Amino acid sequence: MAAPLLSRLPWVGRPRGRVAARLDELERGQWWPPERIATAQARRLRHLLVDLGRHHPALRDRFAEARFRPELVASAGSLAALPPVDPPAEGGEVVEAEGAAWQGAAVVRARRWWGVEPADAVLTVAGGGERLDATLDTLWGRRPPRAVAAAGETLLGLARRVVERRLSPAASPLLALFVPVGTLDEEGREEVEARLGGPVAPYLDLPGIGLVAHGCPEGGLHLCGDHLVVEVVKAATGRPVKGGREGEVVVTDTSRRRDPWVRCRTAVRARLATGPCLCGRGLPLLADVAPI
Repeated sequence: MAAPLLSRLPWVGRPRGRVAARLDELERGQWWPPERIATAQARRLRHLLVDLGRHHPALRDRFAEARFRPELVASAGSLAALPPVDPPAEGGEVVEAEGAAWQGAAVVRARRWWGVEPADAVLTVAGGGERLDATLDTLWGRRPPRAVAAAGETLLGLARRVVERRLSPAASPLLALFVPVGTLDEEGREEVEARLGGPVAPYLDLPGIGLVAHGCPEGGLHLCGDHLVVEVVKAATGRPVKGGREGEVVVTDTSRRRDPWVRCRTAVRARLATGPCLCGRGLPLLADVAPI
């Protein structure tokens, strides 16, 4: 039986190096108005696609076949001329330094929305049975973690085990319960928050990409629009749907060059939410996320 994993992000205090540089960008940029975020995104996107068109043979051929001219990209909407494709076969095998830095910074930023700092312990747990008791022993121990990361059904199992063991509220309330989006319904959310003593913080993480979107305390599911271009398209045509309508999610990652993700399918359906989040961040919002 594997024990729950008590972990911290791999820094003591403030992140360093590439991650620190990207984190500074992300924490400033999240407060920009949507128009400024979209402009910066388009600039990164054009730079990436021009570079790939010159140095990546497979992408060069793909662009030529679609008669796609990356130097003319003016916004995320310019990608509509390029048909979506499946993710690269090696997409999750090699982590590029720049991509890892963006991902690390995005995770730090999102956790900070909930008051969880890089050096804070986060308990990661999966499964049930006896492991639930080991997790509760950690949560109610002398040095409890600041947050828990688990699937919805695991959190529900923990919440119900709390009742069975007649545990009183934890001495150190949890700052967040990080849970994959769509794994808890509203009733389950209320149950785990009441019995585990922390707010649910949903997120969308995809194989080969990592963190795509993360919830904030005001309820918005914010896309990592700083380095990811996320579109919602008609599955049959690959053309973007109108704002607020449901479709297939495709992703372009502007931080990857070795195994690039350019308009890659994700097997996820959702809609781009319209209107701002009450938190004031200008990052785009995703809603109604579900597998295809």
